[in-house]
Amino acid sequence: MGWDVQKIISERLTLRIWMVAVIGTLLGGGVLFLTAHENLWINHKAWQVLLEQVGSLTFITAAITLVWDLFAKRAFLEEILAKTRLSRDIETSGIIQVSDSFHDTVRWDEYIRNSDKIDTFFAYGNTWREAHRDALKAAARKKIVRIRAILPDFEHEETIANLATRFGYTNERLIEYIKDAEKYFRDLPPTNGTGAQVDIWFYQGTPVFTFYRFDKIVVLALYMHRRERAGVPTFVCRQGGTLCDYIHKELDAMLDLNNGLTRKA
Repeated sequence: MGWDVQKIISERLTLRIWMVAVIGTLLGGGVLFLTAHENLWINHKAWQVLLEQVGSLTFITAAITLVWDLFAKRAFLEEILAKTRLSRDIETSGIIQVSDSFHDTVRWDEYIRNSDKIDTFFAYGNTWREAHRDALKAAARKKIVRIRAILPDFEHEETIANLATRFGYTNERLIEYIKDAEKYFRDLPPTNGTGAQVDIWFYQGTPVFTFYRFDKIVVLALYMHRRERAGVPTFVCRQGGTLCDYIHKELDAMLDLNNGLTRKA
């Protein structure tokens, strides 16, 4: 009902604008027509000039109003609405940063050092692990920190075969990389048991993206289908947005031992 009332009001306003514009155009054109007859203004040149200016102003203003209402206003409104919808979509998604440079633009060390709960999901992440070793070591020294690493299950033949084909590796080489990542996470906390809780999970399936969760921040990165190295789209999202909520649900499903997606090391 509210939308119908709004539509009626909009249509009435448009009709009034058109009426004023048409009347203005006719009136301005009529005045210009009269002032063009010199014999009518032989003894009233001042009035002729004044009315000519008024007629021109009225005619041009009305004509511009018609052109604006017919063409420019619609295009302008469509552009504003498109941008408004896009802005709302971005706000709803919770995206706070988009980049095609996975390693360089994300504030990885800041997120790692300031988080109590860190979750990672990748194939083996050798470059990322080495780049942020110091920050991860510092986080792992804190008793309040919990780190969960989800890696491909090297005992699951289909998972290894699919990933090895994607990366162009032999199965044996990929398994070696995954086991190296497992050892990396096991060695993060101090050996005296005073550091973080580190849990390692093995996922049975072929990952289609990677993600990293740092408390209320999630970093989502896509996988390439090409084999050459190149930048990949990377999204940084805040908690409460649809993308962050999606990753939380993915995590909950992965770490639920009842559904058989993962096994805990």
